[in-house]
Amino acid sequence: MRLAAPVFSNASFWAGSGAVPVMVLAVAIDVPGFVAPLPTWESVVATSGMGFALAGPVAAAGSAVAVATARQWRAGSGTRPTRPVWQQVLQRIWPAWLALIVGFGICLVSVATATSPDTGGDQLVAVVVAVASAVSIPVIAGAMVGCSVTAVVAGPLTLIVGYAISAFGLVDPALISLGVLGGTWLPHATQSLDASISPALLIGPPLAFLALAAMLRVADRRRILARGAALLGVVAVVGGMLASPLMDVRAPGTVARSASALHCVGVDVELCLWPEVERDRDELTTHIAAFNAVLERAALPTPSTVTPHPEGAADLFLSTRVTDPADWIAVQFGESYTWSIGCLDSTGSMPISSVGPQSEEESEAMLRASGLLSAALGGDPGYAASALGWTPAAGTDPLQHLGAADPESALFAFADWVDTIQEHCGVANAT
Repeated sequence: MRLAAPVFSNASFWAGSGAVPVMVLAVAIDVPGFVAPLPTWESVVATSGMGFALAGPVAAAGSAVAVATARQWRAGSGTRPTRPVWQQVLQRIWPAWLALIVGFGICLVSVATATSPDTGGDQLVAVVVAVASAVSIPVIAGAMVGCSVTAVVAGPLTLIVGYAISAFGLVDPALISLGVLGGTWLPHATQSLDASISPALLIGPPLAFLALAAMLRVADRRRILARGAALLGVVAVVGGMLASPLMDVRAPGTVARSASALHCVGVDVELCLWPEVERDRDELTTHIAAFNAVLERAALPTPSTVTPHPEGAADLFLSTRVTDPADWIAVQFGESYTWSIGCLDSTGSMPISSVGPQSEEESEAMLRASGLLSAALGGDPGYAASALGWTPAAGTDPLQHLGAADPESALFAFADWVDTIQEHCGVANAT
């Protein structure tokens, strides 16, 4: 019973008890909305921290009130603490800290079970360090507030500021650095197999944690000038280390994934895949062979390299996921082929030649050609026609909307479009 009274009278315990279900509910609601599957432990660990943005401020407020209450009690009773400040703080905030660890653990098990990761990922260790730091940052930051203001002010102040830090980066990209330091932006950078988490998102939480820990240590300094100089030194060092990477972060906090992780195999057509979808190689090879047979039937050039990381204009971009159906893969292949031969980059937006689409009419013609080829390759005509405004409620057949009677006529209509464009780029030069 000696342990029960301090724990159950500790505000951080009750705040932590509320933070756990908040974390679990946040992950349960948001994770199914992710665009890409989560086949790596790296993405699973990062995504499991989705609840930090909501639960972190709650745990921080509890820590702030717990520390402020203890400080006010000691001041009123006239007792002088015999232990360092950091030890006193840890004694008050450990329930909230433990709650965040438990909540994250539940989320990690839930996400891992739902997504079945089978590889570690390119930056697993760095992601684990960043998430471990993000677990610690809210409670320590709340404790710092509790060391400075009264318990009445500490709770609401920490809660409001905490939610502001979590939300402002989503509202205004200029304030994304706040979420970077708190680790709340890590989950947003795991939505694509072709992107990697920005280094700034990984280095931000560990540096913020070290800064807060250092501030707790220097809080024991008796002389005000020495304590102030030490605090300024910590801020200057950490701020200098973070200034450059924080300025480079853009939503959703990703950089292009390194091509070194790709595994490329093939004779007639080299197919490059990320490790996460390597198990689909045989199936994808069969699909691409079938696509090339259709192209050859219309005397169209075939690609020599199909990759999610094109390094040359002749490489055809194709990035698939384990859950992609065959008709959607055909649409992706058709879109990428059309963009490539029509002098656009792999995103379909940036011209790789001065003769790319110059007018709205030419852009619309390219969209129609992309839909025609996608349908000819066996893609779902509904997918293919949607870019031109077709919807199931339109009351017309999607192929008719594209201007073709059947997949065979769609193929030759696409070939006619190829003959009309001024210059053939990209995959046209692959063979």
